[in-house]
Amino acid sequence: AQGERGTLQEFSIPGGPHLLILRDTTLPIVAVRAKARGGIAYERPGKIGCGRLMSSVLTLGTAQRNANDVAVAVESLAGYLDAFSGRDITGVRCGFLSQHLDEGWELFAETIREPAFSSGELERERSLQLEDIRCQSDRPASLTIRKMTELLYPDHPYGLPVLGDEDTIRSMTREDVVTFYERILHPSRLVVSVVGDVNVEKIIDSMEALLPGRDRYDQVMPSFTGELPPLTGREESIIQGEGAQAHVVIGFRGISYSDSRRSTLDVLLTVLSGQGGRLFLELRDRKSLAYSVNASSFGGEDTGFLYAYMGTSPDKVSEAKRGLETALLKLVNERVSETELERAKRYVIGVHDIGLQRYAMRAAHYGINAIYGVERTHFEVYTEEVENVTREDLQSLAGQLIDLNKAKIVIFEPI
Repeated sequence: AQGERGTLQEFSIPGGPHLLILRDTTLPIVAVRAKARGGIAYERPGKIGCGRLMSSVLTLGTAQRNANDVAVAVESLAGYLDAFSGRDITGVRCGFLSQHLDEGWELFAETIREPAFSSGELERERSLQLEDIRCQSDRPASLTIRKMTELLYPDHPYGLPVLGDEDTIRSMTREDVVTFYERILHPSRLVVSVVGDVNVEKIIDSMEALLPGRDRYDQVMPSFTGELPPLTGREESIIQGEGAQAHVVIGFRGISYSDSRRSTLDVLLTVLSGQGGRLFLELRDRKSLAYSVNASSFGGEDTGFLYAYMGTSPDKVSEAKRGLETALLKLVNERVSETELERAKRYVIGVHDIGLQRYAMRAAHYGINAIYGVERTHFEVYTEEVENVTREDLQSLAGQLIDLNKAKIVIFEPI
């Protein structure tokens, strides 16, 4: 029998989460997301990296089950369960076959309600995070991009490393981790989105399982929105390290997640990036300047960033930087061709539509949109927005965001 898809329903649970449910019986699976404002934006000074450490330990055992019991349970559900903490959102993801809804939901609720944060698991995850931090120097491309974000956000959480630094992570106590968990993943702060083959009433009834006897966390959460001082002047920074390639990144402040120009920016970056994009054709194919090129962006609660990146030979750094700057300026000074525009639109829409076939992607979108105050089903009109992007829109947005006099340029030179 063919499945049916309902419409998105929203509920506010007294003292508990904001709940979004989309019943879709096309596939016998369920995707669940629990998210809250969190991440480095809500970490305390001297505790940067706490969110990442907390999220890595969160799913490794509860008051009832140790890490191995949880792993066995997840496997028996033919599912997954993990947690994450980024720049300004922290949360838990899980999914399973709908026939296992009762057991799956209980495991999900147990994880959020009473994680064990066992000392053994905490020490194991601490050592892995320290290893990740040490390994960053082996990944010069990401090191270069991270340095760019530091320059773009000198006094703002977005400029801080999600992983933290070695000293901070070493000194992090179990109490620090538990305190962050209690502040951020309190039921009253959560947005829970459920997509799949579920009974809506049953999900509402089972929300009680997410409400432990904890008091509401009333401490005022720090807010960092709107405190970004404008950028002044262009900055160039050179970092050195082990490696065979040089890396060049040129970054700018961008837009927030809720900005109505997001679809335009996605098309603009696609014109630059990808196999048929300008950077690839011009700098890699025609001029053989690059091993790899791409352009990307991030948008969160606050103003995000965009950048163009190139991996190149150490003796071609100046030429590579000039090439990147020329490609960026061209977007500001000339309208893109109809062919480029259409190719970029097709690609953006294709990726978007493929993503939305997955319940997990829909659940993620609903949750993020609710947190950032965006129309919940915005992604359903996103395709239409992309279709309506014009050459003038692209040039106008490029002019607003790409200013080489305020660019933050970072070059990695191999020693």
